Amino acid sequence: MGLKSWIAQKALGFAKPYIKAELSVEKLAGYAVEGVDWAASSATKNVSDERLAQIAKGCTLGASVFGNLAAALDPASEGGREITATEKEPLRANMREAVLCIVTPEKLDALVETACERALARLK
Repeated sequence: MGLKSWIAQKALGFAKPYIKAELSVEKLAGYAVEGVDWAASSATKNVSDERLAQIAKGCTLGASVFGNLAAALDPASEGGREITATEKEPLRANMREAVLCIVTPEKLDALVETACERALARLK
């Protein structure tokens, strides 16, 4: 082992516990929460309480979709590893309601208009 390798090995041996402490599950969860908090605060500072309550409801419904999905994918579920038509019903209903809460029909209409304008601009 050369001097360079020996120094690198000693440096990593010294730094490893510090790196491990920074990459713990607890620290990573903390970083994620702080990031989400910052993003949510930045994104919602000019949003009315009424609209924010509607978005929160959509997020709650979206979370329930993941619960429905987890139950449907459980190998012990009705369809085993496959999602049955019966299992899709609550998934679809909750997803539809979540989307309506978060992305308003007006916003969807605006997205359609923008997409059509862009398509037409490319044809010119």
